[in-house]
Amino acid sequence: MTAVTLPALRKCDLAIMVVSATSPFGMFEADFFINNILANGILRVFFLVNLIDLLKCEKDIERVIYHVKIPE
Repeated sequence: MTAVTLPALRKCDLAIMVVSATSPFGMFEADFFINNILANGILRVFFLVNLIDLLKCEKDIERVIYHVKIPE
């Protein structure tokens, strides 16, 4: 995190979080999401799943998408 990132979050209308398809949403990501994104009132969040093309099985791809998709 830089000194520029955190103050800029206070001015955001939405956030884009890049998560890896090959590693779980860890404690660092969860902490950042809760304490920096949600705490600044940013309720519109796009999750971009990176490296999904490295998954070989369609079932693995569906599982990753299921875990990052927010129910409607």
